[in-house]
Amino acid sequence: MKPIVVSFSELDAIRQCDHKAELAYRQRWSPLVVGQALNRGRIWHLIMAWHYATIKADTTVHERARGVSRLLDEAEEEDAELMAWMYNGYVERYGSDPDWEILEIEDQSLLRLPDRSGRASRFYLRMRIDLLVRTKTIPRKIWLVDHKTGKDLPHSKALDLDDQFGLYTWGKRQQGVDVFGSIFNAVRTYRHKTGDRPLEERFARPRLYRAEPELETIAREAWTTARAFYQYKIGEAPRAPDSDRCTWRCPFTEPCLLGRKAGSGAELAFLRSGGFVQLTEDEQLAERGYVDPMMP
Repeated sequence: MKPIVVSFSELDAIRQCDHKAELAYRQRWSPLVVGQALNRGRIWHLIMAWHYATIKADTTVHERARGVSRLLDEAEEEDAELMAWMYNGYVERYGSDPDWEILEIEDQSLLRLPDRSGRASRFYLRMRIDLLVRTKTIPRKIWLVDHKTGKDLPHSKALDLDDQFGLYTWGKRQQGVDVFGSIFNAVRTYRHKTGDRPLEERFARPRLYRAEPELETIAREAWTTARAFYQYKIGEAPRAPDSDRCTWRCPFTEPCLLGRKAGSGAELAFLRSGGFVQLTEDEQLAERGYVDPMMP
């Protein structure tokens, strides 16, 4: 059977709603206007890629700052101001991360997911890991680092429920990299009007460790998710309406509702005329970040 490549973002979309995943990943529709939170997250990932690339290359702090300024020149004024505030605080909080040996930046790879018996399936997981580091102090461990931005810092229960870190840890171990665990490199985007909060209230790096049995379960369940979804023919994936999830986690709410009322033809017409574009596979990969980091 033909191999199928999936990303964690696609698996996450499938688990929210098969129809959302159908539109976004099989038909490759994407909104022309990206949400503000998503756009800021992309800018921050570019800044972090540049930041750690310059640390790895042992360039000066001034060169690093000039590169960040050039990246922010491309952003909207409001976003640029916010990102500069976040980055200045990040540097004040962590400096050049002297305890981290930078191993890989924007590490990208493919590997096959296991089926229920543990054999390699036809589903390939596409991984993009923001940062791979080794701590210099004893004990020396390898960690996956994922850069995240949000209004609030994460809670431990939410991290326990996020399979992305476990799936990537499993994947790198399958590739022979002795990854110990993952670091959720969280940065708040919310600025208090009364003044800056202490740095420990703006930045956090909770560490996550999962034992082998849990990692194997996460990998098998990723295969189960992908296998169930790809049994649908294109255009037949069912909706999973939810008053909360559909209103804030899905860009396809309006065409989806129209399609349910008036049929798939009406949904398609809305997508074509309502601020969406249908990407090629390469364009979709670039849109979702599977390209080399842009260096200023």
